[in-house]
Amino acid sequence: MRLKRWYAHKPTVNARDPIFSHCDVVSGGTRIAKVAGIGDDEAFERACLIAAAPEILSALEDCVDAFRDTAQKDRGALYQKASTAYEKARAAIAKAKGA
Repeated sequence: MRLKRWYAHKPTVNARDPIFSHCDVVSGGTRIAKVAGIGDDEAFERACLIAAAPEILSALEDCVDAFRDTAQKDRGALYQKASTAYEKARAAIAKAKGA
């Protein structure tokens, strides 16, 4: 299933607590998340990271697939160095998918 792109909107100040700013993460006009941070920069950085999550997950899945295909052919030094990263990537993908 292809997801719509997610976007981070610019921050707005919380009227009840002006120290905190909020940013919405939206997709197709629907709010995916409301992200808070201390100040505009922090809120926007957090919202951007959440907005990038689907693309990060997709890229990580592609890397895992590419590594698996390569590892089946070569079990040398590259395999030994990258196997730890591969396992971390698989764990992150499982966490992102709620498994």
